[in-house]
Amino acid sequence: MWNMNIPSDLLQEILSRLSLKANIQASTVCKTWREAAVSVRELQPHPWLFYPLKEPEEGNYILFDPSRSQTYKLNFPELQGYAFSYSRDGWLLVVTNIQKGAVPGLFFLFNPFTREHIYLPTLKPKSNVCLAFSAAPTSSRCLVISLNDSYSRTPSYILIDTCRPGETVWTTHRYKNKLPRGRWNDLKMYILYQFVKYYRR
Repeated sequence: MWNMNIPSDLLQEILSRLSLKANIQASTVCKTWREAAVSVRELQPHPWLFYPLKEPEEGNYILFDPSRSQTYKLNFPELQGYAFSYSRDGWLLVVTNIQKGAVPGLFFLFNPFTREHIYLPTLKPKSNVCLAFSAAPTSSRCLVISLNDSYSRTPSYILIDTCRPGETVWTTHRYKNKLPRGRWNDLKMYILYQFVKYYRR
């Protein structure tokens, strides 16, 4: 009933006076509060650092503004058992942390400011994989890319799996790899960057 008792303009006025941490916490009350909190939230264009705290109890993270030396401690229990693979436009690509004993091959896009989740289809885990996405998942230009090589097979291939938010399966592209292994390792991140750059256009 909170959203029915407070006029929207008054709610925005109240939320606009909160700190970033309090604003994020208030956005978890209900859908109406989340929309109001996001609409008045002020984020600076410079980068923020987001990393987990090394504590016995997982789920605690630090959001750090290096330009202002401001630190916010936030709790995200939904990130337990996961690790970060890539970030762009305020979103994180979250992947299973196999070292924590979690089920491999699970992915989702996560916005730590709004706590939005966008789940992706399960992808068969591969070693030496690189992951990225081209734009925020709210954009039609968003494409999630998984890049890997298959040197364990003969002949070897470059494997590129792609998926857009809302799709139910990954699309696999297979290219014959004629590069020596040493050169492939050097060029892997460059190739991934070029794919992301292409799909952002």
